[in-house]
Amino acid sequence: HAPLPFASQHVPGTGVTRLLVLENLATYTSFLTAARELPADGRPDLHIAWGHGEEFTRSVLSVPMLVPRPERVYYFGDLDRAGLRIAVGSAAAAAEHGLPAVRPAAAYYAHLLAGGPAWHRPDTSNPSTSADHGALSAWLPSGMRSAVEDLLSGRRRIPQERLGLDA
Repeated sequence: HAPLPFASQHVPGTGVTRLLVLENLATYTSFLTAARELPADGRPDLHIAWGHGEEFTRSVLSVPMLVPRPERVYYFGDLDRAGLRIAVGSAAAAAEHGLPAVRPAAAYYAHLLAGGPAWHRPDTSNPSTSADHGALSAWLPSGMRSAVEDLLSGRRRIPQERLGLDA
């Protein structure tokens, strides 16, 4: 079966080609705008893609179709149970098919966590009986895991749109 494609645009730059996948459309648009405004000789060679939410767990298989082919893949989604399930699922699919590892865009997640409780919202995707918080947060860098587990255990979320165009 042919892999499900995703919306992606290449913004030429320097260094190894990377792919940055954003869970939500508004953030995809913001990142694409910001990347295009950087001087070409000072920005990374980057594909920016809209993961279309949960669809990225399937469309990750279309990464090899990108030209130039990315050597590194980063993902940035909502900091909530649903967003982390997308990240973990797409990382597993990429590993199973020998694709570049799907890694967290750590600086962007750190920005969300730095916003503190004022940025927290109720997470309706997170049933109180969920026991997978540790497994989901394990995809993130170790220094973020306990804060994310606390966020998930409290049935809270931080939308990725908190990283606005200005940031």
